[in-house]
Amino acid sequence: MAGMQIWLARMDRPTFSGLPLSEAGVEPEESVPDARPEISQSGSSVNLNRATLEQLESLPGIGEKLARRILDYRRENGPFASSDELMNVTGIGQKKFDTMKSRITVP
Repeated sequence: MAGMQIWLARMDRPTFSGLPLSEAGVEPEESVPDARPEISQSGSSVNLNRATLEQLESLPGIGEKLARRILDYRRENGPFASSDELMNVTGIGQKKFDTMKSRITVP
């Protein structure tokens, strides 16, 4: 395909419309909100009211089926009022909850 150009964004350099922020006329990185979804790294907190399926699966003892149950519970009952409410989800008892409680938040 002659004349075709492919542009790739570098993950180590924030860009706006494919240009480095400085060339795109965008404020420095500190004042630009990150629009990417929160990605849980091992040991970081997961917000129960905003977490994606993948973020929930990052919690100890939570696989795809249980993560889907959590999302279904949230959809049917609204946001979690407290982290303890997670035990209302079928398959999450006190023992499983205790293994993950230090990694979950409910603002």
